[in-house]
Amino acid sequence: MPAAVRLRADCFASDLRQITKASKDSDQSCRFLSLVAIVEGRSREEAARTADMDR
Repeated sequence: MPAAVRLRADCFASDLRQITKASKDSDQSCRFLSLVAIVEGRSREEAARTADMDR
């Protein structure tokens, strides 16, 4: 099984959403949305689905 995703302690969903809105790269936006899902406590599978990625 892959290792858990580790994020910095000062990483907040609201901050990631602001970065996502500012991004002009759609692939990057999808990756940020998956990180938002992880910060909010969703599973890796849910986060992947949110960003339309394979787990």
